[in-house]
Amino acid sequence: MPPPAATAVEVREVPASPGNVLGVILPFAVFSVLWITLSDLALGRLVRDAAALALASTLKGFGYVGVSAALLGFLMHRQKALHHGRQQEARQQHRKHEAMSLLLALSEASADVIYVKDLEGRYLVFNREACRVTGLVKEQVLGRTDLELFPESLARQFVQNDQVAKSAGTWVTVEETMRDGEEDRIFQSSKGVLRDSQGEVFALYGISRDITDRQRLHGLMEEVGKLSVKSQMAAYLAHEINNPLAGIRNALQLVERAVPPDHPYLDYFPLINRGMDRIGSSVRTMYQIYRPPASGSCPVPLAKVCEDLSDLLGPRLRSGGVKVRMDFVEPDCTLVANEGLFRQLLFNLLQNAIEASPQGGEVVIGARRDSGGVRVSVRDEGGGISSEMATRVFEPGFTTKHGGDMSGFGMGLSSCRSIMASLGGSLDHGPGLEGRGTCFTAFFPMT
Repeated sequence: MPPPAATAVEVREVPASPGNVLGVILPFAVFSVLWITLSDLALGRLVRDAAALALASTLKGFGYVGVSAALLGFLMHRQKALHHGRQQEARQQHRKHEAMSLLLALSEASADVIYVKDLEGRYLVFNREACRVTGLVKEQVLGRTDLELFPESLARQFVQNDQVAKSAGTWVTVEETMRDGEEDRIFQSSKGVLRDSQGEVFALYGISRDITDRQRLHGLMEEVGKLSVKSQMAAYLAHEINNPLAGIRNALQLVERAVPPDHPYLDYFPLINRGMDRIGSSVRTMYQIYRPPASGSCPVPLAKVCEDLSDLLGPRLRSGGVKVRMDFVEPDCTLVANEGLFRQLLFNLLQNAIEASPQGGEVVIGARRDSGGVRVSVRDEGGGISSEMATRVFEPGFTTKHGGDMSGFGMGLSSCRSIMASLGGSLDHGPGLEGRGTCFTAFFPMT
């Protein structure tokens, strides 16, 4: 529906009413009656001579004419002043009505919440967007106050902010939280006073804009920045560990050659070499997974990435007797994403699934095309996630791994959610098949 057009209000002269005429005639008639009656009584008592009475009557007539003229002039001037005042008041009301009509037309065309209240807090204007956000009908709102329309805590928030604007005498900006459907939305509200031509405040206006998505985007950008810093630091540490490790390995080979074959400590060298191999493998894994990703998106072959990560996690798979199986609806399934970030995401999910799996368990990586994107899932056969923990698994620093080789810092799943947010997707979790284990599902939109 197109917004209503502003209605031009024509300012006309206020016509003289019967009350204006009566305001002159009635006082003059009363004066005339009193003058004639009282003057005749006075002359009858005070003047007995006929000649003197005639002269007094003549003078009384001249006096009547003079006083009547003065009285008529005063009454006409008074009525003119009253009429002028009524015209000024009518023009003022017309101007207010014209301003409100223009404001109404503009508010209905706006995508922001716009409203106007009188000084008692009753709504005078409540635009279409305000009705959509609050779920109220305009006829329910106009003429009523916040305390009559909204929950008490919300209404008092609005009233308090209105008082701040009134006290300031100009516009102020505040943040207000309103319920829009199933979620709370944050609005940036500019409130101020409306003044008439005399400078008197006669109403309060408010313009509110939904900034929830903007704040979420700001938080997302902060998370992406933190993720980039963590990736750079991890890649730097991997590089700095790998270089001295290579030197240690070379030095150890020289020492091993110098030890006599019958030396009792010679058997320790294979153990040391295996330990360094394990450190080297972990460092290479960390560098491959956490190195700063190249910018931009490209087609990512899921099968190839899964095979690479399974090889990297081979020692953990073998130590736990866990198998990884790929269950793709399309064997050559690809998705468009940042490959470095995707590898980091899938590595964290696979590592968690392996650690949660029982001895001889199976981890299944699934992929299927869905409406508008691709869903990639990682499912294990572990003990699952309790309802108490379900709401906290994505919190930074939250972990259930304490002690032993499986202890962690609680950053894996938090990083995974940040990665998915930076890619414009989502990450959710739920029970696995037949209620066993846990299944994490990442949705990648087709962009």
